[in-house]
Amino acid sequence: MNTDQSNIFAKEIITKKNAYITFPNQTIELSLQGTTSIFNTALKIISEEKNSYTNNTTFFILNNFKKLIFTYPYHWICISIIVFITIFTIRKKFTLRNSFLKFTSFYRKKRAMKLAINEIKRHRKILTLKKEQLCYKDDYGSIIEDRWFKEIQRFIKTRIRPRLTKKNLVDLLPSIKKQLVKHIHIIVEQTNLEKKQNVNNVNYLKPLEYEVFCANLLQQIGWDAKVTNASGDQGADVIAYKNNKTLILQCKLYTKPVGNKAVQEVLSAKEFYHADYAAVVSNTSYTVSARQLASSVQVALLHHELLQQFAKKL
Repeated sequence: MNTDQSNIFAKEIITKKNAYITFPNQTIELSLQGTTSIFNTALKIISEEKNSYTNNTTFFILNNFKKLIFTYPYHWICISIIVFITIFTIRKKFTLRNSFLKFTSFYRKKRAMKLAINEIKRHRKILTLKKEQLCYKDDYGSIIEDRWFKEIQRFIKTRIRPRLTKKNLVDLLPSIKKQLVKHIHIIVEQTNLEKKQNVNNVNYLKPLEYEVFCANLLQQIGWDAKVTNASGDQGADVIAYKNNKTLILQCKLYTKPVGNKAVQEVLSAKEFYHADYAAVVSNTSYTVSARQLASSVQVALLHHELLQQFAKKL
């Protein structure tokens, strides 16, 4: 029975007081009193559903949802409030989470920078010496800083990276590396300025005064050090004794890198005085060939600011 047949059937039975349904073996009598309004409502629903239902399921759902809104306005208001509160809560939760993550990231980055800068300050003197030793002027008068820049990267890798790794902050190193290089340059320049303002700056000394200066550095840490005579020193500028050990120094106050000659001179002095140790001390850097020769004959090449540290280990 289709919808049209259902309509005809319903209209016929609601106009009669009694109706009968006949089966092959029996007949059933139905009382239809009071059912007119029910059937009318049923017919209305059938008619509406026939007109509203289509193969487009989305249209059918939206159409019925529209009916729900206008049929139950208070329910719709409640649903709207619930949806609004839910969206607001989720958004607030994500906002708080993002704010917390930003704060945590800022705090970790600040802590990483503090650790790194402390490490730079701790080695500021050595970094300043390295810059003096590794930077030079070429034949055209241009300052070549390639080896100094490599030294900065090596310092970050060998000194700062382990410190950050220990504190679980190494993941921040790429983001702060540029700032660290800048801080190294600033701290080195500040240290250089302090050295220039220092009255004991060796740049104002004469060669013989520089030898006395180096001898005094050894005396400050308990060595019996003295400057040799200018003539007949056999290549030894300073001879120092401590705990039955003898140290020979060749002191070079230069404005350019120290070469092989100084290494050969102090090596001859070591053999002449039967010394245990020999070192060349200078205010500047050393040539590559001087370093190679010194390494093969066990002669130390030092900057005067590292002399005490070297002597304490002997």
